[in-house]
Amino acid sequence: MKKIVAKLRESFFKHCLTRRYISDRFYEYHGYALNLKNPRTLSEKLHWIKANHDLRQLSRYVDKEKVRTFVEERVGSELLVPVIGLYDRFEEIDFDTLPSSFMLKTTHGSGWNIEVKCKETIDWPATGR
Repeated sequence: MKKIVAKLRESFFKHCLTRRYISDRFYEYHGYALNLKNPRTLSEKLHWIKANHDLRQLSRYVDKEKVRTFVEERVGSELLVPVIGLYDRFEEIDFDTLPSSFMLKTTHGSGWNIEVKCKETIDWPATGR
């Protein structure tokens, strides 16, 4: 019985703290309170999903490499942009083998993309290399 109560308590506090965290971050970014009872904007609806669902099952749709497998299985690879290479660390990239222009992307983040129009003129230190 104690284990069940402890598990319920943990679940309750995790849920409440998650909702509070989501609401606080939403306010910091948007400047108005998040309405989880009656979400109206797309952003509010996405945050409602974060607050009310287990997102672990959606993780394969977030990682650029993993979602490629999903798309390939469902509709085929002809819709996918070719991948030049996958690397675990920036230091592993052999820039001499890359074409003169390409996109450099992380698989786990958004907004971290680097468009390389001409690799000979790019300021690599400014990119975080």
